[in-house]
Amino acid sequence: MILLGERRDIPALLHAFDVYVLSSITEGLSLSIMEAMAAGCAVVATDVGGNSELLDAGRAGLLVPAGDPDRMAQEITQLLQKQEERRKFSESAKHRAQEHFDIRVVSLELEALYEQALRERNVFHDSDYRR
Repeated sequence: MILLGERRDIPALLHAFDVYVLSSITEGLSLSIMEAMAAGCAVVATDVGGNSELLDAGRAGLLVPAGDPDRMAQEITQLLQKQEERRKFSESAKHRAQEHFDIRVVSLELEALYEQALRERNVFHDSDYRR
């Protein structure tokens, strides 16, 4: 095993991966999965926290039960052997990351959410807002 230490070239490293694996037993909304998806990695992750949401319930990557290393190994092995399936997951993951988790998309959605909340309280009016 080689520990690489601090790196500033994570996107380049991710592009070299055939499969990105996250075997967490607990998780929030994994930034590392989002980065892997944005880089177009096929992802295998445990079905914990927000991983299912990120991977669109398994449509943008494979989900396995936490604490099941045999199943994790089986899914990784099968994905490595199936290039076409790996390619489909890679494309789906990248598309999902761009459509739902890109900072520009998220910031526009957050802005719209705030505007709606202010409108509902009659605090915000379109004439008050100039882009």
